[in-house]
Amino acid sequence: MANEMVLKVPGALAKHFNTQDLAGDLYDGVFGGFGVVSIRGGKWRIKSGGEENVVSNEDGEAVPSIPMVLVKASRAVSKIYYAKKYVEGDDAAPDCMSTNGVHPDAGVPSPQAKACASCPHNQWGSRITEAGKKAKACQDARRVAVVPAAAKSADADPDILRNEVYGGVLLLRVPAASLADLATFGRKMTDKGFPYNGIVTRLGFDPEASYPKLTFKAVRPLTDEELEVVAEHLDSDKISAVLETAPEYTEATRTEPAVARLSWPPTDESFGRVAAAPEVPAGTIDLVQPFDLFRC
Repeated sequence: MANEMVLKVPGALAKHFNTQDLAGDLYDGVFGGFGVVSIRGGKWRIKSGGEENVVSNEDGEAVPSIPMVLVKASRAVSKIYYAKKYVEGDDAAPDCMSTNGVHPDAGVPSPQAKACASCPHNQWGSRITEAGKKAKACQDARRVAVVPAAAKSADADPDILRNEVYGGVLLLRVPAASLADLATFGRKMTDKGFPYNGIVTRLGFDPEASYPKLTFKAVRPLTDEELEVVAEHLDSDKISAVLETAPEYTEATRTEPAVARLSWPPTDESFGRVAAAPEVPAGTIDLVQPFDLFRC
């Protein structure tokens, strides 16, 4: 072909121009951002590339729960601070935040202290809730890398876990009010001999709470093929990007995004709808292992 480029390297220089040795030098560790799972307004939402989608069923109604795989959680408890009280619909970036819980992230608009431990907003009693209880103005959260999953074993599909629509793993921040329940869930799974990233977990909202409080329910173990996909995610550098970087300050997020609806798991047909994974009534979960393992 006339436009074909051919590079001929003398044998003595070939070791310096080895394609395999150079592979990745220009692109390893570089990602086009990552999606975020949020629970703003008591609804499950996926935000990616400035676009926000409310997760809904085939009737266009916001779903109360979604099945996910918790691929990897950060050991650090992150912190996030807003100077103003939240108003429904507000999507402004936080005034200060810390991914590692030690010091403010680079690029935050208004660092409140050099170290989180000495920050007055990180002290108990720095905020009084509407119920009159003491809390912290700077709120704790645990960052978790997650991917969508099929709720039932019969619907298991490794491609769902690859989540190519949103580029792989997504960021979920588990808020302070849900951290104790997440810890209890993790301990129960450990006691039963199940790694938390080897199962499908249904995340929902506690109906008894007056604020968004998450619930965690083990649904089923992953298939061998699904486990391989999770292992691929764990070997990817994107895990550290999701757990250790702040998307609020890597892209413009202070303007209210357009809100659309998508079903779960998401598809690549312009966020076209697929049959929503049905709720799994207690006692009817299809498992290879004894059901009691997942009674939690």
